Amino acid sequence: MSTLNLIFGCLFGLGAVLAGPVGESFVQAKFQTELREKAKLTPGRINPDGSQEKDSMEISTIDRQESDQRWARYQKGIQSISIYSLALVGLGLLSTSGKGQLIGGIGFGLGTLLYGGGLALGAYFNMPTIGVLAPIGAMILLAGWGGLLLAALQGRGEKPMLTEAGQ
Repeated sequence: MSTLNLIFGCLFGLGAVLAGPVGESFVQAKFQTELREKAKLTPGRINPDGSQEKDSMEISTIDRQESDQRWARYQKGIQSISIYSLALVGLGLLSTSGKGQLIGGIGFGLGTLLYGGGLALGAYFNMPTIGVLAPIGAMILLAGWGGLLLAALQGRGEKPMLTEAGQ
């Protein structure tokens, strides 16, 4: 099970890098395009001499704030996936066997998908209803941390492997 946790931790880490630093510019461009689509045509001001200034496209403050909040949720989701990928790698590196690996792997794996994935995907697709998975994922992540603790305690009694020189 520790190898599986290590593999999933690496896969989550790869996904976080692809969705974060590598794909960040694409996500920002998507958000900016969606924000520009919300722009409203505003007639130009009429000057005291009776001439009219050019019409302009304006984006409301509320739409800008909503877009900024979506971007923050996306970043928080990707950051969470990064953090919990490292937790899974750490769990896998413990190389213990038993319930700690199983509970920790399921807790971190499922919790990361629901919490980080729920935040990032909900923001990306502008579907706040996906975001309701985040609190559920956070609760499942608690099981992951408990599993990591259990795996660490299970490994305390193990003897280190002796090298040929130390035998």
